[in-house]
Amino acid sequence: MISIRCAAVLSVVLAVAMVGAGCVYPTVPGGTAKACDLRFQPSKPIVTGPSVLGQLAVVCDVAPERHELTMWLEHRARTPGASWQARNELTSNDIPGTTKTIHQLLAACLPGAWRVRAHVVGTLGGTAFEFTDKSTNRLVGENECT
Repeated sequence: MISIRCAAVLSVVLAVAMVGAGCVYPTVPGGTAKACDLRFQPSKPIVTGPSVLGQLAVVCDVAPERHELTMWLEHRARTPGASWQARNELTSNDIPGTTKTIHQLLAACLPGAWRVRAHVVGTLGGTAFEFTDKSTNRLVGENECT
């Protein structure tokens, strides 16, 4: 599983890598630490013939007040010096709760490397948080995009 590295807006929040992935958000009133978990499922994009599918799941112990997710499918051609290019993007302001929320993206299949990137900003217990992560790369061959 992919572990999430949290970059907190407030310095009191430490970066934490949890077993099974997750991001520890700030403590809420009462002093109990709460967490949201973001996982790329599966850990890298899937080729579905003419398309590439990126998928992630989000679940939280306690629903944050604000949760803005942006996810991208990125492609890098096999040519020397090629850089990552966004091929599709999804933005969601849905507030995740204790039931897993699945987000999916599709893009036209091209040979080369593919990955999913995610960026989340939000607020939990009145404290802001922000983090970014990416999936494992998936190399797609010429004959897979049919």
